[in-house]
Amino acid sequence: MGVTLRGGRIIDGRGGAPIESGAVSFEEGRLTYVGPMDGAPGSGDVVDVSGKTVLPGLFNSHAHLAWDGVEDIRVQSENDSTPMATFKMAVNLEKSLQGGVTTTRDLGVHRLNLEAKKAVERGILPGPRVIASGAAVAMTGGHTWWCCREADGVADVRKAVREQIKSGADVIKVMASSATEPEFSVGELEAMAEEAHRAKVRITAHAFAGPAIHRVVEAGFDSVEHGGPMDDLTIQLMVDKGTFLVTTFSPVTLQALYGLEHGMSEAHVARRNREMRDERRYASIAKAARAGVRICMGTDAGSPLVPHNEITTELKMLIEYGVCQTPMETIVCATYHAAQLCGVEDQWGTLVAGLQADVIVVDGNPLEDLDCMRQVQRVYVHGDEQPIRRQGALS
Repeated sequence: MGVTLRGGRIIDGRGGAPIESGAVSFEEGRLTYVGPMDGAPGSGDVVDVSGKTVLPGLFNSHAHLAWDGVEDIRVQSENDSTPMATFKMAVNLEKSLQGGVTTTRDLGVHRLNLEAKKAVERGILPGPRVIASGAAVAMTGGHTWWCCREADGVADVRKAVREQIKSGADVIKVMASSATEPEFSVGELEAMAEEAHRAKVRITAHAFAGPAIHRVVEAGFDSVEHGGPMDDLTIQLMVDKGTFLVTTFSPVTLQALYGLEHGMSEAHVARRNREMRDERRYASIAKAARAGVRICMGTDAGSPLVPHNEITTELKMLIEYGVCQTPMETIVCATYHAAQLCGVEDQWGTLVAGLQADVIVVDGNPLEDLDCMRQVQRVYVHGDEQPIRRQGALS
């Protein structure tokens, strides 16, 4: 029996004008109708969503399911047993659904993300679809080496990438910079990109430093995580190569705002406040967006003070920092652009008849107030309604 969500505002995720008083129908996991209410089928389970907004399920394009959004990430990585990390993943899958996330792109900690993906696919746990990286690849002693597969030299980095692909990785994650300096040689980066693409797997790079961003784009990486100060040559290269950029403004923002009351050191919070005031990163990302680089929304969920149900801060910061001009543009970053990033835009990610039915319902109108995105009422993944509890505000 099909389902029709009837009477609400419809945002299809592609950036066009919303349909007021519309309807969305789906059956056997597929969208069968998206349009004005008077054309919707009258049979099946009809749900009145008047006063609410129906959207595609959101993608969190940068998340870490094994981190809880509370403790220091290194402490968790070094101290949590596998069973403890597993329990955290189960909780965080549910929290993702609470935030309206129906696809989460888990970019490492360890290979447990591959098991989380299997658990959701087999119906063992409720949760969003998981796009998993396996273990991230870092150079010996490089950025977050303590939770990565360390590798050095062209032969070893090829092997590291092959290991993740063998384990079932959907995307390869490479730690290509520290906060300030590039990591890995150009030859190593090119070898990893070649190896991933040989297996038809996408590859992304953690990169804050401008020179590191340029190197990974030139090496053929599909996307850049975080981003930082970029020159015009790098931005144009990203446009020419179709490189995506995934923002992660939430850790800096939330730790600067709430860090002291949650027990973070004054020095850490002061550093986060300095980073918030440093406009170079944000201005570069905004410039890249205006130039045509496709921006995707990622929260770095699991980092301290970034729980997996805290999505709205990232959407609002996209506007605050000038990356997006309107709430509609932020929704596109969290739906259609993200589906393109993952290579699934012909399968799910927008409300288009024939695609798989990943659908959320939020109270109110997020085009007028993005805080409405906190009021997730219903979540469907491949047409199946998911059990969710209302999320609490971060404070």
